[in-house]
Amino acid sequence: MGAARLENWQKYGNQLHGFIYDDSEGRCEDGTEGLTSILLPMSMQVSSPKEGVEVFTRNTTYLLGKPYTLEEEK
Repeated sequence: MGAARLENWQKYGNQLHGFIYDDSEGRCEDGTEGLTSILLPMSMQVSSPKEGVEVFTRNTTYLLGKPYTLEEEK
């Protein structure tokens, strides 16, 4: 199973959108924008993910960095 860090992320249904860093499988360059596959139910924080926790998809474990905020649009 691969691992990566997701920054500037936000939740869309049962998926997360953000920027991928430190992909252990080398699938993405740092800063690549992406949408995760569906989060697994074992990710207890799926309903309200927070910075610093890990969430799981079928193939990847994501460490959540800072979430997206409206302040970043300014």
